[in-house]
Parts: sequence; structure tokens; C-alpha cells
Amino acid sequence: MKPLVEIVLATHNGEKYLEEQLDSLLGQSYNNILITIRDDNSSDNTRNILKNYKSLYPKTIRLFWNDSEAEGPIENFSTLISIAKASYIMLCDQDDVWFPDKVSVSAKRIFELEKKYGKNYPLLVHTDLEVVDSNLDKKFESFLDFSKLNPENVRLNNLLVQNVITGCTLIINQSLRDNCIPIPKEAAMHDWWISLVAMVIGKIDFIPSQTIMYRQHVKNILGAKPGKLTITTFIKKTSQILFTRKGINDWDMYFKQAKALINSIGEKIPDEKKLILLEFVQLRNHNFLLRRYKLVTKGYLKQDLIKSLGLLIWI
Repeated sequence: MKPLVEIVLATHNGEKYLEEQLDSLLGQSYNNILITIRDDNSSDNTRNILKNYKSLYPKTIRLFWNDSEAEGPIENFSTLISIAKASYIMLCDQDDVWFPDKVSVSAKRIFELEKKYGKNYPLLVHTDLEVVDSNLDKKFESFLDFSKLNPENVRLNNLLVQNVITGCTLIINQSLRDNCIPIPKEAAMHDWWISLVAMVIGKIDFIPSQTIMYRQHVKNILGAKPGKLTITTFIKKTSQILFTRKGINDWDMYFKQAKALINSIGEKIPDEKKLILLEFVQLRNHNFLLRRYKLVTKGYLKQDLIKSLGLLIWI
């Protein structure tokens, strides 16, 4: 039998699109999956939908509830990853639709990597996404092309200031899972934290194909944003940079996340990567000119020219 792959699904008031997502998970071509779901104190019909699916697929679906105040996606996914039972874990959002071969494609790659590097080596595999509207009509073939992101040209220096790895495409092995949890409160987002851990002590591998219909709708917490620089996007981005203090808050977030990474698994991080992290968190200890010099020469930049200029303004 193929190894068990566990899909962890975080829900919160997701009644509108949840059934389509669950059907796509249950329709996977990979025949040994477990779907573990934790609902974050929903007030709509989400829990009734989940209970109904649980009654239909009692051996495939596990349900957990948070009955306290809603925690948000980071804490919900942190708990889900902690209670996962399988050696291979995939993250799942409540409003997308998975292509039937998503689990098979991702699992095959991570199995191949484990044969090469061993089961004790932290591994992460991710893919591209197809951008669709609320009715699942295709808007863009490739999320990464639309966003002008290149996940195959990412170093730790870049990943510290910009996440280019989408959580709902991830599969991770048990070694990475054990080093990721608990996800600290300083993490900017759960998938960013997992990606950073994989970057500093393991390996990240990318499959250049779409495995998900990435649904864009008004309630998206995060979503697909155009990377192409037009006059409109130039004006919008530069206005945000010049007339808001968002850049300052971003830097606080970047530094806190990097410090948490050192505190969490610092003893496991190779010296050359630990040096990159230490130099990064020390940037604000330098004077105005030296901070910007190091930002550029050390490559702590984003894959977006305007946003990188924003870093130079606000650091």
C-alpha cells in the first residue's frame, strides 16, 4: 500500500465553497489519504457540512473543533500540523479546488527526495496554481507568472523578506513537520514559517505545474496580486510606500520572524545560513547608509523592484 498522506484543512465560516473543496479532496487519484479538519469557531453552516461529510466518510475524515474565540489561520494550522498522524502532510484551504492528481504528483516527488536524502532530512515540495474566480472560471493559467514570482530563484536572503511559496500547494515530510511546530506567534504566516525552516535546515523543491484551482473572492485573506508593472500598479505601489507606514510594520515582522527562527532551531542551522540570519536581524543596529548598503549587497530584497525600493525607504 502507498504511504498515508494526511491533508490538514483549516476551516472558519467557509460554508459557501467548502463542499466543492471536500469533494475535490475525496476525488483524489491517490488512494491512501486521511483528511484532518479543525474548525476555528465557525458561526455559519460550516460545522454541519463537516459533520455530514464525516458521517459519509468516517474512516477518511477526522474532525476537531475550536470552541473558544477564533484563533486565525496560523494557530489553526499549527494545531493541525501538531495533531497530524501521517509521515506526509499537505496543507489545505477551505475555498479552493484540488485537481485530481494533486496528491499523487506531490507525493511522488517527496518520496523520490526521501530516497535521495533520507527520511530524517526536512523536505518541502510545492507547486504552481491556476487562478480562478469565485465560479471557478479560469482567470490566469499560472499564479506565479501572474504574480511575477520565480520560486526556483529564491535564496534565504530573499525568503526573509518575501514569501513566494503558497501554503495550499505544500507537502512536507515528518522531519520538517517536527522542526516546524509549534509555529511561534512571531511567524508572519504559517506557510512562510514552514518555508523558512525548510530553507535553513532542509530542502525546498518546486514542481512547475498547476495542482490547484486557486479561487479568488471577496473574503480571501491573501490572494493573487498582479506582478506586472503598469502605470496603475506603479502609482498604487509607490503611493502605499510613500504615504503609509506599512513598510515599518513589515520590517518589524521580518525581524521578529527571523529572530524566532534562530531561537527555535538555531542549533540545527548550518553556520553559513546562521550568519545570513544574524546579519539580517542586526541590520537595524547599523547607521542609515550602512543599513541600505547591506540590504543591497547581501541581497535582502524582493522579486519586485518597487517593493524592494520600499525596503530601502523604510528600513
